[in-house]
Amino acid sequence: MKLPGISFYLFSRSFDLETSRALRNVYDYVDEIIYTTTKEPLTSPIDFDHKSKIRTYHHQYKTFSEIRNFCISKTQFQWILSLDSDEEFSETLLKNLKQYTNTAHESFKFNRIYRYNSTILRDPFPQLRLFKYRPEISYVGTVHEQLINLKSTHILRSWKSVIKHHKTFQQMLDSHKKYNDLLNKELQYAIDNKDQDLIDFTNLRIWSNNNLDNISNFHDLNLMKRLKSEHKKRKEQFLKTKKNYHLEMNKLEKMYLEHKHSHLS
Repeated sequence: MKLPGISFYLFSRSFDLETSRALRNVYDYVDEIIYTTTKEPLTSPIDFDHKSKIRTYHHQYKTFSEIRNFCISKTQFQWILSLDSDEEFSETLLKNLKQYTNTAHESFKFNRIYRYNSTILRDPFPQLRLFKYRPEISYVGTVHEQLINLKSTHILRSWKSVIKHHKTFQQMLDSHKKYNDLLNKELQYAIDNKDQDLIDFTNLRIWSNNNLDNISNFHDLNLMKRLKSEHKKRKEQFLKTKKNYHLEMNKLEKMYLEHKHSHLS
């Protein structure tokens, strides 16, 4: 049984200035912090005030879903809050956290902003960063992972309660290429297994990554509007013969892990 309150989790390859910024950002607004390194174990405790609420772990992972589910498994409180290590929350969002957790909503998506030179870019897709724990809720997917079995999600449209993203434009392009390479590997797994559902699903995700999730397109609002409309049509077409795409995402993740295991053994 989880306790009343808010757990925050974060993972990164190693503890650095970005990680420290993210942890300090939420420190005074949550009841505990779960921090996990994925490459280099910590050599000393993280202590911001001599009564640290931070618990640290080291865990090597194979997929982004796996590491998120690992962090969630270590939490003690009912509400789960998260950031990527290159993000922080606005002060307005943090001050309203308790208010969000005292509503009937089960989860929340927040707007996200990027800084590109002197320009602020608005992410066209709100990001899910707060939810109320239930045992059946978990992440699936090797990359662009998604939380499944949520009953309801409230999207906060405010541009004051936001996530601030600190990656440079080039870093975002590099991440986009890395994700695209991984998705193309997944497509090959689907082709090798002659699974047409997975082939169709992975092609949809590749299209989304190249268009909707491509930061190069974010500045053109008209283009993003057309891309969203196109994505809706493609998704509806895919789901005509399927209940939901999370099942396909879960199948792909299992296939990916089996493939990695077979090459390691």
